[in-house]
Amino acid sequence: MSKQQAPKPALRKAEWTVSAPKKTWVMGRTTGQSFSDRIAAELNRAGFGAEVLPTTEPNEPGAIEALRKNLQELKLKGFDGVHPGNSRWGVHPEWIVACQEAGFQTWSPSVRTLTLFQHSLTLLHRAERVGVANLALSFDLIHGRRELDRILARVKLPIVLKSSRPREGLSFLVLSDPKDLDREFPLWLERLRIRLGEAIAFVERYVEGARMIRMIFVRDRNGRCWVMPPMDRTLQSRGFPLVEVFPAPNVDPKVEKRMVEWTMELADKAHFVGLGTFEFMLDSHKVYLISGHPGLQEDGFFLGSEILDLQAQALWSELPDSTEFQKWKKKRLDPQAMAHVLAEDSVLQLPRPGKITHFLLSKITDETQTLSEYRSGQSVPSHSSPAVGTIWCRGETHEQALLRLQAELAASEISGSLQTNLNFLNQLVAHPWVREGMVHAGFLDEEFIPQTLPDAQEQNAFYWIGRKLFKDPTVKIRLGHRTLQEPAQAMEVRMDSAQEGFVLGAKFRASPIQPDLWQVQWKSWSLTLRAVSPRRAQDPLQMRSTTQGIVKSIFFQEGAALPAHEQGCLIEVQGTLIGQAVARTVRLKKWLVSTGDFVEFGQPLALLEDP
Repeated sequence: MSKQQAPKPALRKAEWTVSAPKKTWVMGRTTGQSFSDRIAAELNRAGFGAEVLPTTEPNEPGAIEALRKNLQELKLKGFDGVHPGNSRWGVHPEWIVACQEAGFQTWSPSVRTLTLFQHSLTLLHRAERVGVANLALSFDLIHGRRELDRILARVKLPIVLKSSRPREGLSFLVLSDPKDLDREFPLWLERLRIRLGEAIAFVERYVEGARMIRMIFVRDRNGRCWVMPPMDRTLQSRGFPLVEVFPAPNVDPKVEKRMVEWTMELADKAHFVGLGTFEFMLDSHKVYLISGHPGLQEDGFFLGSEILDLQAQALWSELPDSTEFQKWKKKRLDPQAMAHVLAEDSVLQLPRPGKITHFLLSKITDETQTLSEYRSGQSVPSHSSPAVGTIWCRGETHEQALLRLQAELAASEISGSLQTNLNFLNQLVAHPWVREGMVHAGFLDEEFIPQTLPDAQEQNAFYWIGRKLFKDPTVKIRLGHRTLQEPAQAMEVRMDSAQEGFVLGAKFRASPIQPDLWQVQWKSWSLTLRAVSPRRAQDPLQMRSTTQGIVKSIFFQEGAALPAHEQGCLIEVQGTLIGQAVARTVRLKKWLVSTGDFVEFGQPLALLEDP
């Protein structure tokens, strides 16, 4: 990698057709490395003037009134422009109306465009009228079981339920078994109500083995439109992207041409001015529109700071002609690979937020960029997105970009009471099928088998780390779900502090979660160590929380029998409802928590007894 260089201004001062804002409020957080902060930094370098200030979220009570108050205060300070940044206002037309009433210009498409993009079904219906294919089986909205049963009377499982309001992590549910109608469907609707304030969905046809493709485009007020090459974002977990590759490999040129044409036609019919994306699904040579987003998203920064240059030219001036675009594309758009670090147990696909005690994601060079809202000492909240950070790596070829990405993932360190998918991502990027671009929507479930535990020698190292952390010599050491046996040969563990030390020449960091539970990060592994007392008659059986979050529902009364694998209660974390169960039939002796309580990972939820 080349040495780090100071970033250069990218936005070009032009003869603006429309007067551009001189000082812009960028909505979002103020953590110093977030999506919004990067936008503000690039605008400042170009002389636009920008500052990141927090704002209320659109689903909070009195949000629009608070927004208007903020605008009045900022007007007095000389602000005349607003960029939605990473706030959730970006897809809500109300914020543009409030800005226009206060005399502000917005870095976004028009109210008319946002209204079209606000609901996926509206966008798909408009697209269908101009001949763009989609997977919708019905344009009837679903609010509950009655409407779903009416549609299932004429279609067969499997099907895909999509939220009418697109949002990563919540947008879809695959129903493949009739049992899912009673088990998964109600929980999914409740998730939508919690996170979006409403539960409205529609039905799409299920396509097996497809790929997810994003098309980024920019269009000016004169109708000139640039469409970037396709980006492959097939590899996802719980609706959140894990690894993205640009340009998407192994896409038939005819199929790519069709997606470009559809993107330009849809942008034209929507009278789109600015920067946006359309999501497509590729099934062999068939293409279907899935959704769209009217604005700049985090993975747009693979273009570097020039993405804001394009946004500014589209909004306030005009884009160069297609000949200049082809020259620009050939010169600037190198192959890139992106990895999204999430706070989750990727094998079980469970969110695992918590406190960060040590954070090192990557260094910024010409070949590598990073984006994160977190630092050492901060926490990933149970009510936020699981996204911890993103790493971009460029190369002369896709393989070189992926090799660099793997090296950066291996060098990154995140430890604390949370768990991340760093090791999972490292293994995923190294998979030969990923290297060759031979992935599909079912790849993670059907083809990819991650290593979930270290090798024998590394397990021995974890055993001796556990012996240092747990002072009671009678307890057994459990690594994840495996009880470790004492190795025949002792291993030296040197402790530099109460929570850090060295073993086998590598540093480990340990974070206490419960008195008998620690999260240990060593090499590329981040695993839990639990002290298990020898079973005695007086030791209570317990149900422990599998995640951090809020207790939303309790289903069984004290004294009732709790069948094996039956959900005893639900915990809401990051918009997901996680059922809590035990592996064998027991009797529920006493609940240790109540509805509305905040619980930590590993915290006892209930006392149990044999039936």
